[in-house]
Amino acid sequence: MRKHKFSPSLDGSLEDRLALSTAGTSTLIGAHVHAAKPIKHPVVTTNQVAQVNLKVDAAFNAFDRAYSQELSTLARTGNHTKFNKQFATSVSQLRKSLATDANRLPFGKTNLNPALQARVNTLVKDLETNTTVSAAVAIASDRSGANQDVNTFIHDEASKGDISLK
Repeated sequence: MRKHKFSPSLDGSLEDRLALSTAGTSTLIGAHVHAAKPIKHPVVTTNQVAQVNLKVDAAFNAFDRAYSQELSTLARTGNHTKFNKQFATSVSQLRKSLATDANRLPFGKTNLNPALQARVNTLVKDLETNTTVSAAVAIASDRSGANQDVNTFIHDEASKGDISLK
């Protein structure tokens, strides 16, 4: 009688056997296995996003009004020291308002607020150095950009699965 000798064949099929290792099985004996709990992501409604955008608009509108008053006071009095102090206060209030608005959304403090603060940095630089664009246009542009920052943040967080949009 002739013994069968294994010879591999390439007939297009593969074995679907699985060789399980027995190493480490003794540590699992008696262990309790818990079912994985689904991760609950914060739910953000479109109404919340709209409210944050409205508050961002309100913050920029308040800054616009304050800056206009500061410019008219400067034109009337010529007091640059007072103007600089009032301008710094207005910028600080805008930063604080935007930080509060960012905190209204999950992960907004760490992921949205830096973008909004960078937007304020750009605005301040534009107001201090740009003579070709009016202040109202610069503020309106950054207001629009801040709203886009909010929408981009929501899109990115939902895409990563960190939040659910409802």
